[in-house]
Amino acid sequence: MRVYIVASHGSFAKALVETAEMLVGKQDNIHTICAYLDNNDPKTEIENILNKNDEFIIMTDIFGGSVNNIMMKYTSDNVHVISGVNLPLLLEIILSKELAIFDLMRKINQLKNETIVYCNTRKDLVIEEEDF
Repeated sequence: MRVYIVASHGSFAKALVETAEMLVGKQDNIHTICAYLDNNDPKTEIENILNKNDEFIIMTDIFGGSVNNIMMKYTSDNVHVISGVNLPLLLEIILSKELAIFDLMRKINQLKNETIVYCNTRKDLVIEEEDF
């Protein structure tokens, strides 16, 4: 089973997962690590989650930040770490359960160029607003 972990400084991870679940429904295989709140230790939290034989995708907030550096220590053939988590990335990952891990990573690599847009230069595009 693929397990997802969103880890961040403060409560960003929790808010991001709550927003994603508002859009796509409750996800039973996703965990959050909100580091440095209430003296919690992100290393202890990740070790408690990783003690299974599952495939893990860990998404962190800032590359090179303390949370990312902690998670990087656990990378392996079944633990994959991606930094720069945002809502489109999280949604793409949790909605792509059928893809093999390396196909998913290739797709995510392409997504990074599509989800951050300087909108002033794209005023010519009219995007229909979605109801949810």
